[in-house]
Amino acid sequence: MTHPVDPVSLRFSTHALERMYAQGIMVSEAIDVLRDGEIIEDYPNAMRGACALILGWIGSRPIHIVAAYSAKDYTLVITAYDPEPSKWSDNFRVRISQSAGGE
Repeated sequence: MTHPVDPVSLRFSTHALERMYAQGIMVSEAIDVLRDGEIIEDYPNAMRGACALILGWIGSRPIHIVAAYSAKDYTLVITAYDPEPSKWSDNFRVRISQSAGGE
């Protein structure tokens, strides 16, 4: 992954923590996804600064995380979710639907 994640410099938005709790994604699992995952979409001009959609796996479970790599000294996790199979390719790397939310 292009952006190594230092857990000390990692922050989670309230939205991300709520989504993670609702979907049973532990903070340690999110850190693993950020550290070992693959950037599948890049958003260099996003409102919160450069960010990316990252695909990672918890066992056989795909997880998507959107994280902002701000000019500051931390990475902000904006959201995390289980991608909806009907909106993504079989490997969860390519959107097959452009509906709002991306899940």
